[in-house]
Amino acid sequence: MDRIQSGINIDGERLSHLLFADDCVLLATNPKDLQSDLKQLSTISKKIGLEMNTGKTKWMRNSFGIEGIVCLDDVELELVKDYVYLGRQMESNNCPDGERDRRRRAGWIAFGRHKSVLTDRTPSMKLRASIFNTIVLAAMLYACEIWATTKVAEEKFATTQKAMERQMCGVTQKEGIKNDGLRRMTGVKDEVTEM
Repeated sequence: MDRIQSGINIDGERLSHLLFADDCVLLATNPKDLQSDLKQLSTISKKIGLEMNTGKTKWMRNSFGIEGIVCLDDVELELVKDYVYLGRQMESNNCPDGERDRRRRAGWIAFGRHKSVLTDRTPSMKLRASIFNTIVLAAMLYACEIWATTKVAEEKFATTQKAMERQMCGVTQKEGIKNDGLRRMTGVKDEVTEM
């Protein structure tokens, strides 16, 4: 990877790639440089018996990027507007809304997986709150420390959590239990203060 010379300038340093396990992100200022770096990476990889999967290899450009085509082994790579890298959705417009929505869905998935325990009245609410805080909130708020929080985003997360808390208590909105009363009943952490 030392041979790859392009990349982007960040505070006077050149960043050309990000590596984690078998995932690699190449950074370039234009499609031509990206194509060149990709070819170098492919050549180096083949020398040690590794091959890049053209079906899984995608490329993305931001709003400042030059339009173009990027190929690997004569196969045109798909240009995408977003992708997931290390559990976080990356978007070409750098808007965090897609990632926030994805995190809320992840929270619902985690809640669904543990719904039988979270909504069962047999275990204490303290135990159910602990499970909720440890599993569901963790899924919803993964990587939230890098988000720029907005009032709209906070309201969406609060609404999602309140719906889950109502299910944990077995109550509906029609029963008129206020949010603070619901929180006293469940004892779960507030997702907005955890953000």
